[in-house]
Amino acid sequence: MRPIRQNATAQLRAAVVNLSPCATTQRHISMWGRKMSYRSLLVLLVLFCFSLATISAQTVTGSITGSLIDPHGAVVPDAKVTLTSESTGAVRQINSDQRGEFTFNALPPDTYTLTVEHAGFKPEEELGT
Repeated sequence: MRPIRQNATAQLRAAVVNLSPCATTQRHISMWGRKMSYRSLLVLLVLFCFSLATISAQTVTGSITGSLIDPHGAVVPDAKVTLTSESTGAVRQINSDQRGEFTFNALPPDTYTLTVEHAGFKPEEELGT
């Protein structure tokens, strides 16, 4: 009878030893899960703050691009191009490039007056651009 009891005790010890790592692992996972939830919350908070920063950084702007060509079809390089805001009176001025092209970038929504001047040509003005 004694050998059976030792065998049962050995099986019980083996079961206790086998259960111990599981209990420790479950506690570790539970603790890790709690840490992960705080980390996840922190990541979401940071992403939310960045999204607010990008939303406020978005603005509505446009551009006006053109090519200057004389009545004979030749390009007009180095012409003075002036853009004036009709509501604020703000003025931007550039010269056309060697291909007669010009671009005004990052313009807020508004109505503009475009004026083109070049030696040998009368000034040309376009209202309500």
